[in-house]
Amino acid sequence: MKTNTEANRVLFSRRPNIFSLIGFLLACLLIAPAGAAAATYYVATTGSDSNSGSSSSPFKTIQKAAGLVNAGDTVIVKDGVYTKPSGNSVGVVELSRGGSTNSYVTFKSENPWGAVLDGQSFTTHDGFTFYSGVNWVWIEGFEIRNTLNNGCNASSSNNYIYYYRNHIHNIGNVVTSDDQGKAGLYTNGSYHTADSNVIHDIGRLSGSQYAYTNDHGVYYGGSGHTISNNKFYNCLAGWCIQIAGCSNLQILNNTFAFQNTGATGHIVLWGSGSSSMSNIKIDGNVSLYPTGSFVYIYYASLSNTVISNNSTTASAVTSGTSSSGFTVSNNKVSIN
Repeated sequence: MKTNTEANRVLFSRRPNIFSLIGFLLACLLIAPAGAAAATYYVATTGSDSNSGSSSSPFKTIQKAAGLVNAGDTVIVKDGVYTKPSGNSVGVVELSRGGSTNSYVTFKSENPWGAVLDGQSFTTHDGFTFYSGVNWVWIEGFEIRNTLNNGCNASSSNNYIYYYRNHIHNIGNVVTSDDQGKAGLYTNGSYHTADSNVIHDIGRLSGSQYAYTNDHGVYYGGSGHTISNNKFYNCLAGWCIQIAGCSNLQILNNTFAFQNTGATGHIVLWGSGSSSMSNIKIDGNVSLYPTGSFVYIYYASLSNTVISNNSTTASAVTSGTSSSGFTVSNNKVSIN
């Protein structure tokens, strides 16, 4: 029969050495590949594009940071006025790199409306220009002004773009007879969100039949968009919001003010040819002094569209060429 001391010695001799096990696990962690940490870049008008992009050594142009970002990265832009750099074609910032699923690349003004993208008296086409295939981008807190065509210009291949708390104004205020539409935010892509922005004084001053119906605060084709909590006013040559053939769209809790004498309403649901629009919700908005009605429906084939809980100074919530495929409920008209 073994003594207690002998029994303990036998027992511990059969256990793995705990310190060896810890060492093995640490070695595995060191060998295992680690995911790259998200980077933060800084931009300042006093910086240099040969700098590192750190807070103490910022880049000079937003474009320099835009050429480096990967999914999850953030670009912080310090106060100042930024114009189109010499290497760009059409935009103050031209985006060729974006994020990935649920991992945005973020461009953020360090202070709300402190970083200004300026089109230099309408000589630059866009503030932000999206190249093909750039997705998952978040743009926050910028002032964008004085561009010729768009505040932000995205195509049908740009999806999951989020505009938050930007001030977009004085876009396309020129005299022209061309057929190039002007817009604060433009896209034919999908899943764009315009949230809590201020958008005003959009559109040309005069020039042709396009002077009153072709320029918009927001022009959205595609699908899956949300336009919420924004303030629109002085859309001079079109509608505050033009929706063109969209489905799965929400327009919620926005405020609209003042009329364009050439266009009926603050929102137009526009159909081209046989295009159909479905699953649209327009709810909780305030419309002050539109021409004719709040929403104008122009040759749009609608289904499952609900216009509810809106308030307007106009005597009608809707007007236009279509009369079916939508319901109107719980709205207030002719309010003071």
